[in-house]
Amino acid sequence: MKQPDLTTLPIKELLKEKKKAKTNYIGFVVAYALLVGISIFVSFRKEADNLPVFILLPVVFLPLMLNVSKKYKAILKEVEIRNSTSEKQ
Repeated sequence: MKQPDLTTLPIKELLKEKKKAKTNYIGFVVAYALLVGISIFVSFRKEADNLPVFILLPVVFLPLMLNVSKKYKAILKEVEIRNSTSEKQ
């Protein structure tokens, strides 16, 4: 899904985007933490048959996690800019 240009969005739509981005960010953080926890648990088991797969999965999903984090921070920054300019007026 293509993200709209944040500078052209009205404040109400920007706040909706912020809410969606926050939900996505929290969901990805929880899923990534579970993935890392499972990979650590499996790597310490004595019968680790699929060891390389579970160690590699968090590394594979790291760019996706960083992308979600970057989008969320960009939205937060735009909201902060809009709030600071509205307070000055």
